[in-house]
Amino acid sequence: TQWGEVKISLVDNENVKISVKDKTQNRHYSQMGFKNNKSNKPILLWAFLMELASLSGKFTNCQDKEKDTVKKYFSGLRKALFQLFKIDGDPIPYKKTKDYTGYETAFIIEDKSHAREYEESVRGHHREYISPKKTHHSCRDENENNNEDCDYNLDD
Repeated sequence: TQWGEVKISLVDNENVKISVKDKTQNRHYSQMGFKNNKSNKPILLWAFLMELASLSGKFTNCQDKEKDTVKKYFSGLRKALFQLFKIDGDPIPYKKTKDYTGYETAFIIEDKSHAREYEESVRGHHREYISPKKTHHSCRDENENNNEDCDYNLDD
């Protein structure tokens, strides 16, 4: 299996439909490793994944002051996706070409929920959350060649 054979469709605030080749499954965030074990609520990376779905997997810019935070989000999300799918290769590579500079998922991701109110509920639990849409403006010279493991705690 390759990342290009994976499709993640956000169904609602808590569920996705995952298709890999000819198999499709519905999954709750808790079944995907995006649950805070103390509160049983979704972790911050779930909200980030939802926002990435709303951007159709393309994240082109961020404000310079938020680069490190955004890198942590992507590093944590990569780690979670590797654990879930066990597919080699980078699921969200950083690309810098003549026509495109930014992160782009190697899999298909889409938002079929039309439920944006979830972001506001996440902000109530995670004040440090920065939506990709808000950081989506001025990352001109991001260097994402190092795929070091992130020390971002996925259970926060």
